[in-house]
Amino acid sequence: MGFTCVVPYERIVSSFRRAEEPSYQIGARDNDESIEGEDNGNVSDIDVPLVSDEEDNVDDEIVQDQEDGNNMNEIIWSEASEDVNVRQFTESTGPQVLLNADVSELECFNTFFTTEMIGKLVQETNLNARRKQQLAGRNDPNWTETDFGEMSAYLGILILMGIIQVPDYKFLWSTNKFLANGGVKDVMPVKRYEKLTQYLHVNEPEADSTDKLARIRPILDSVLERCRIANKPRQNQSIDEAMIPYKGRFSAKQYVPSKPVKWGIKVWMRCDTTSGYCHEFDVYLGKGSNPNNGKSLSYHVITKLSEELKGKFHHVYFDSFFTSIPLALNLLENGIYMCGTIRKNRKQFPEELKNLPIRLEQGQYVGRQCGSLVAVSDITERRQKDGTMKQITRPRIITNYQANFRGVDICDQLRSKYPVGRSSKKWWKFLFNFLTNICIINGFVLYDHFNQVEKKKKRYTQLDFRINLVGHLVNGYSYTKKRTPGLVVYPMNMSNPNMHRHTRLKRKKSTCKFCTKHGEKKRKETIHGCIRCDKHLCCYECHRRFHALIGVVVMEE
Repeated sequence: MGFTCVVPYERIVSSFRRAEEPSYQIGARDNDESIEGEDNGNVSDIDVPLVSDEEDNVDDEIVQDQEDGNNMNEIIWSEASEDVNVRQFTESTGPQVLLNADVSELECFNTFFTTEMIGKLVQETNLNARRKQQLAGRNDPNWTETDFGEMSAYLGILILMGIIQVPDYKFLWSTNKFLANGGVKDVMPVKRYEKLTQYLHVNEPEADSTDKLARIRPILDSVLERCRIANKPRQNQSIDEAMIPYKGRFSAKQYVPSKPVKWGIKVWMRCDTTSGYCHEFDVYLGKGSNPNNGKSLSYHVITKLSEELKGKFHHVYFDSFFTSIPLALNLLENGIYMCGTIRKNRKQFPEELKNLPIRLEQGQYVGRQCGSLVAVSDITERRQKDGTMKQITRPRIITNYQANFRGVDICDQLRSKYPVGRSSKKWWKFLFNFLTNICIINGFVLYDHFNQVEKKKKRYTQLDFRINLVGHLVNGYSYTKKRTPGLVVYPMNMSNPNMHRHTRLKRKKSTCKFCTKHGEKKRKETIHGCIRCDKHLCCYECHRRFHALIGVVVMEE
């Protein structure tokens, strides 16, 4: 499979090389430029095929591309000799929020993960805890309602777990001084952290809801809207996929065997090519999630993520999975210049570039042009066998593509370095952690732009930002007072007044669940207990006192 770049525009960048065959690029043509070779050996920056992430749908994509091509006027390619008129980019760019020169990390984070969202978490978590206790018919003796300060501190701990990565989260509360983290232990005990994790909730979907993302929808929409309005996109944008690792049960889970993360939730992203700022993202929910208008998946993804860019003459970069001639023409009609590699079996790809010699000479390239579309085949090897460096000539479009196609990769790198939270069986918690991470990365970009306060360190990194953000979120919070739940008497089922009945259980002996936790030194094993709670209780007194703690009145036997 060859590689190509299609672009109605002069800024493309990427040199592709394989040992067996040449690479191909399409883009808008500009004057060639000479560059000083870099110390990269004889291998280019990308030396493996860019395979479609939808491997099972590759043939479908090609067939669809051919069908789209049949509906187009025939494209006639010629020698790449004409200059391309590229419209000037004149849009205002950069942050659209007003922050001071001494802005804190928390203010930048709250630009995307707002205080209203934290309040929503507090409200939904408390409601979820009540709902689960009512369904169980009893109180949870270890639960008390949370508040804004505690939820902020809990988010701080989730972020810290990405910085201090241990095999088991309980190590942070360990009695072993070499494993424990004193700061985390001061914020809250491990049992409180577990309860907050157990009842953490974002949204309860309607019974008839068909939205697969309903459980995370309020925060997802809020973060996406804040990412759009907080920072206007610069001229160069990159579009690609990202994977959220997940192997549990979820209808939108994807399997991509060619990727480092083979199982997970796929997210399409548009990011700034320099900073990795995420301007737009879209969670992929499967084949049925796209409009049925005869267009391919890649066509839908690019047009949706670039909707905001229409008529502004941005330059968008992506790889061979997305690139096609119909897409390039469509974007050009909408005032968007694109640049990307393309498979040589795509419809209306220049025939002359398909039948090139197995290897071109070093620095040699071949180009074909059709109006504003330019296709280029190129090879770039910079270091000679004797170790000397040699200047080579290559098209400007390749240089530009190589410098600008990594925007999503930069965001992925920042995200995967310090993953937020811990693993879970619930799919929506992985998306929640992903959104939190996007807010941190975008907040870091804003902080780097606004903050002018002289720092002790010469280079302020994302790690420094995360550590300081944790401190602001915790803000001295400490769960020190042991809170006891008020006595709640649940209505008894009058048709069965002895619902919580002390009787012989139909299973093996076990320790009494009241004696062992309330000062009894001798271990008591019993086969009796509460048939409703399914707990072993050695005698009626333990039975009565155990239920009094959870707010349940039992009948006298």
